[in-house]
Amino acid sequence: HLSMAMLLRLACCVGLASCVLALSPAPPPSASPLPSEGARKSPLEQQSIVLRSAQPCVLLLSGQGAHGCTTRRYGDIAPLKEIANEAAVERLIDNKHHSGELMLALPSRLFTLPTLEAVQAALGPRLRGIAVLQRDGGAASESEALARGERELASRRFGFAIVLLDAAESAATLALLRTAQAPLLQLHYPMAARSSANASGCLAEGSCEPLGGYSVWGALPPRTASVTPPEEHKPAVMLAAPLDATAMFHGRARGADAAVSNVVALLAAVTAVSRHMETSRAGAADPSALAATPLFALFSGEAWGQIGSRRFEKDVASFNCSRRSSAPHPPASEDGEA
Repeated sequence: HLSMAMLLRLACCVGLASCVLALSPAPPPSASPLPSEGARKSPLEQQSIVLRSAQPCVLLLSGQGAHGCTTRRYGDIAPLKEIANEAAVERLIDNKHHSGELMLALPSRLFTLPTLEAVQAALGPRLRGIAVLQRDGGAASESEALARGERELASRRFGFAIVLLDAAESAATLALLRTAQAPLLQLHYPMAARSSANASGCLAEGSCEPLGGYSVWGALPPRTASVTPPEEHKPAVMLAAPLDATAMFHGRARGADAAVSNVVALLAAVTAVSRHMETSRAGAADPSALAATPLFALFSGEAWGQIGSRRFEKDVASFNCSRRSSAPHPPASEDGEA
C-alpha cells in the first residue's frame, strides 16, 4: 500500500495573458497597457488575431535558479519577421544594420540552441520575442527536432517571450507574414516576477503561482507494526519515479503521459516484488525473504530542482519515531493485495 505525503509549494511560474497578431504599419508604444475588454476597439484591434492556442515559455523559479521567459511589465509588441530556413538565419546574422525591435517567426526545426544563441548575439536587446511555428501533419523528424530543442533550452533564461503556435495559428501567421503589410506580434505576461526573486519571495508578494503537488511513498508489509516491527539494521532499497515532467512549453510537456507510464511501471515493480516474496504455503508476502526492505516512491516536482526527493530526504533525516502505533494495517486479501 502507498501512503500520501507532502504538499509541495516550492516553485512558481508566470503565465501568458495575451498573444495577439495584428496588421499595422507602425506599432503603438511598447510600454502602454493592453486594452481592456470593454474598451472601444481601434483599427489595429479590428484587424488583429488573438492567438488563443499559443503555448508560452514561462519563468520558473526553483532551487536551481531562474529559467524560462518573461516580457516587460506591460508586454512587448514589435514587427514579426519570418525566418524560414538556415539561409534566412545567416542573412539576419550578417545584417549589421538592424534598427528597432523585432520578433521572429521560425519553424520548429530551427528552434535549436545554436540558432537562438546566434540570433540573440546578432540582435541583442532588440529581440523581443519568438513565435515557433508548427505544420499540420508535419514529419515525425520535425516533432523530434522540436522536442530536442525544448530539452536544450528548458534550463536557459531569456529576457523575452517565446510562444509555440499550433498548426492552424501557424498557418494564419504565415498568411499575415506574406501580406503587403508587416504584422505586429504582441505578447504579454500578467505577472512581473523580478528576475532576482526567489520562489518564497514571489509567492509572498503574489507575483507568481505555485507549482508542485503530492509525492507518494510506501513499503510492502509487515501488516501489523506491533507484531512484526521493522528490522532496524536491515538495509532498504528504494525504487522511485517522477510524477511529472517539464518542457520549454509547459502546456505541451509530456507530463501526463510520463506520469501514467511511471505509475504503471512502478506498480508493475511492486507486483513483481510481491510475487517474488510470496510463500508457497499461505500465498502471503514474506518480507524476510529479501535481503533488503523494498521501498517505492513517486515524487512530484523532480523537474524543478528535485523538489519531491529533496523534501523526502529532509523529512527522513529529521524523523524520529518515538512511539510505535499498535494499529494494524489493512488485512491482506486472498490474492495478497490490500
